[in-house]
Amino acid sequence: MLTRPAVAQGPDNPSIPLSQDTPFQQSLREAVEAPQRRTAIEEAATAFVAGPEFIGDPADTPLGAELDELADRLDEMETVDRSASPLGCDGW
Repeated sequence: MLTRPAVAQGPDNPSIPLSQDTPFQQSLREAVEAPQRRTAIEEAATAFVAGPEFIGDPADTPLGAELDELADRLDEMETVDRSASPLGCDGW
């Protein structure tokens, strides 16, 4: 498993920007400003999942097969016996 150490995120300079100007994120921005915030957010999410932009099955993504292969290869790497490495377990 690959791990990434925790890094403090600065609001002005996040290391992984997630905000985009997608229709879904636009609807969420509007929803959080609504008087009934929770209901509006749930409605926005439900509408997104029911719409054509939501991919419910990973096999339907353009890279679905490649992602499946990557997952299989990563799973295989977890089962490799690293004790036989000349570098030892810490060298991997």
